[in-house]
Amino acid sequence: MKKLLIDGDIPLYQSCLAAEDEIHWGDEIWTLETNLKTAKVIFNRKIKQYKELTGIDDHIIITSSRNNFRKQIVATDYKANRKDQRKPMGYGVMKDWMKENYEHDERDGLEADDLISWYATEYPGEYTIVSLDKDFKTVPGHFFRISPIGKHTLHVITPDEARKFLFTQILMGDATDGYYGIPGYGPAKAKKWLDKHGYTWDAVVKAYAENGFDESHALMEARCAKLLDCELYSDGQIRLWNPKEGLYGT
Repeated sequence: MKKLLIDGDIPLYQSCLAAEDEIHWGDEIWTLETNLKTAKVIFNRKIKQYKELTGIDDHIIITSSRNNFRKQIVATDYKANRKDQRKPMGYGVMKDWMKENYEHDERDGLEADDLISWYATEYPGEYTIVSLDKDFKTVPGHFFRISPIGKHTLHVITPDEARKFLFTQILMGDATDGYYGIPGYGPAKAKKWLDKHGYTWDAVVKAYAENGFDESHALMEARCAKLLDCELYSDGQIRLWNPKEGLYGT
């Protein structure tokens, strides 16, 4: 029987944000308060909704650690665009509460995305990923993509589809995560290039070269895009992706 791998960073953030309340005291005085009882109700409701939508009751909630290996050994400015964004009030307390009340996993140095990808590739066929993050289209298996407007979709992703989406992502980048790929390359242009030249690392390097970037830059962008898997993470040790080998190699 399948089990859900829930990207816990998202419902935690959303629940805490929804529980915040601005108070205007008159003149120009404003304060912000939160009600964690409300946040807990919202969080529980979201997890229940995920189970009802997928028809799967068993689940593990995965969260990101404070440390991020990409910032340390791949690109120091990875997600630097988020450094001034605050977490909603009570986020840390809510996370502690969640850990005490739900089956949970978190590993030092890993984002939730990486640990979820590791589970999905270490135990193929046993899990369905639940997240709104499109990056999980780079992971073979079942991905239930939640939508803020209710257009939830289940994706059954083959290894070939995962590899193709990854190479597309490497070309176009992801501004949300603070890596930018090749300027001017959106989804359509990236797909057109790869359809013509092949979904291979050589084709990626050629596209970067024609736009003034060397292979080392392409590799840095690729390692920002590539989630860890069972071949890159084992016994707490991280190995950086070599695009010539592994599950999604050429």
